[in-house]
Amino acid sequence: MKLVGMSLAALFFIITVFSAGQSWSEASSPVLMDVTTISEQLFFATVRIETEKISPAGEPFIDVSTGFIVSYDLGEGKRSDFLVTSRHSVEGAFRGRFFFMRARDGKPSLGETYNIVVEDFWNQWLVSRDDTIDIAVMPLAGIIKELSQRSWQVYYRGVSPAMSLRPGMYDDFDAIEDIVLIGYPSGIFDTKNFIPVARRGITATPLSVDYGGRPQFLIDASVFPGSSGSPVFIVNRGMYPDRHGRIRVGDRVVFLGMVSALAMRKQISHVEIEGISELFPFLSTQQMMDIGVVYKAPAIFDVIREVKSRGR
Repeated sequence: MKLVGMSLAALFFIITVFSAGQSWSEASSPVLMDVTTISEQLFFATVRIETEKISPAGEPFIDVSTGFIVSYDLGEGKRSDFLVTSRHSVEGAFRGRFFFMRARDGKPSLGETYNIVVEDFWNQWLVSRDDTIDIAVMPLAGIIKELSQRSWQVYYRGVSPAMSLRPGMYDDFDAIEDIVLIGYPSGIFDTKNFIPVARRGITATPLSVDYGGRPQFLIDASVFPGSSGSPVFIVNRGMYPDRHGRIRVGDRVVFLGMVSALAMRKQISHVEIEGISELFPFLSTQQMMDIGVVYKAPAIFDVIREVKSRGR
């Protein structure tokens, strides 16, 4: 295991080289994955995020969420990479960690990761001045530069604006579309190979409509704690119908947005015991409804543009 500590302005982080199941050495035989299809690439756009927070009762606890990488085009062949997640997932965290897959010969080395531990975690994230926008972004330039200087290669695939839902595209989509979300529901992931979980669902409201007047739409999918920050895609392979019923030939992959919240059904019940007239307390229960709230892709890029305009 190798440890590196560094300070860049207010950012302090430690990079750990980790191999699942055993101590890694140069003599070991890593498992390299051939990533050739679009679906395979999507598994390497996400990042597992673990945060350490203090509960209202003053007790420390660890929370797990999903992040993903956005590659933002700066023009003139330059780009800037950001880690993106939901604001509530990282807000108040005094420490956090996330994981990059190690690359060998241009391929992901399954089970080998660079684990990035960041102190004062919440203050490293940039958010909109509108505190109702549940989106947070972290510039990755400093971390990527440090890894590169040590000749440590990482494997990831960034989501770009070019593959994203944007105004003018809505005529291509029907009101109900199949979707895929990738992340770490309830913290679940492949602990041996360090890859996330893909799940399917459908759009529950039309993409062309801003749900509740906000830049959001709903999905009908099994969304659990840990899914917050999961990227949502349309993935069509071979052929697919458009909203006019025409069959299009080819592949279609569109980044739709990011899971922000899940809908809960709250039920309050009164307990009665036959033959006993005493009053018993009410019981309150919550049940997940398999409905997720998704911020549309343009809202995410709006936050990135906003923080960049502030010189960050």
